This record gives sequence, C-alpha cells and structure tokens, in this order.
Amino acid sequence: MLLLHGEQYLELGAPFPPAAALRTTPRILDIQDKGKAAVVVIATTSVDEASDAEVAYNEITTFLRGAGGFARAGGAGGAGLARRPGATARHAPPDRPPDAVVEVTSHTYVRCLAELAFSLPRSRHANHHG
Repeated sequence: MLLLHGEQYLELGAPFPPAAALRTTPRILDIQDKGKAAVVVIATTSVDEASDAEVAYNEITTFLRGAGGFARAGGAGGAGLARRPGATARHAPPDRPPDAVVEVTSHTYVRCLAELAFSLPRSRHANHHG
C-alpha cells in the first residue's frame, strides 16, 4: 500500500495561546472506494482544555493506493459525513501579482534518472528470486 497526502484544510478558530493544553479529537468523515485505491478524509478538532474554545479544525485527505475494492456492487462506500464548506469550496486566486516567485533549476542528472526510471519495464509479478 502507498499513502499519498492529498489535500489539507485548516481553520483557525481563535488565536493560538502562548501556552495551553490542547485536546485534539479525530473522526473519519469519509472513506471512498476508488477501485484499486481508497480515499480517506479525517477531521480533527483541537480545543483549549481550560476554556473549551475551538482553536483549530483540520481536514486531511489521504489517498491509499492498493486499499480499494471494498465497496459493495453499485456503491462507492464511504461514511459521507458533512464537511466544512471551506474545505470543499472553490477558491479563486487573488487578482494581484504573486507574493513571491521561486525558480529552481534541476541538475541534468536528475532529469536523466527520471527518464531512465520511467523507461524501465515494470511488472507487478516479477520473480525476484531468480
């Protein structure tokens, strides 16, 4: 199984206190069967233990290759609990120049290694024992 971090949404409910004890509670919002893979959405809510005020809310989407194929025929699986609107909303880029631009030049050998890696034949059932 291969785990890939898909997306993350963060909502800050209050300024972070300089010192505090936080309690974070996770829950699974959704599990989707994508055939050969699965998508899992987990929400975490962090509250200040002293005031019980919500300090942060997080939604993390993870793609799990090799973990699909569990849904019944005709269904996609999934808990389907409500997600926060900001986590699924379309966000248009601001109408202004970027805050910063970074240009990085890769070394030639990196490109050569990538080309070599993608040109090699791949087999899921290769005999590694000779």
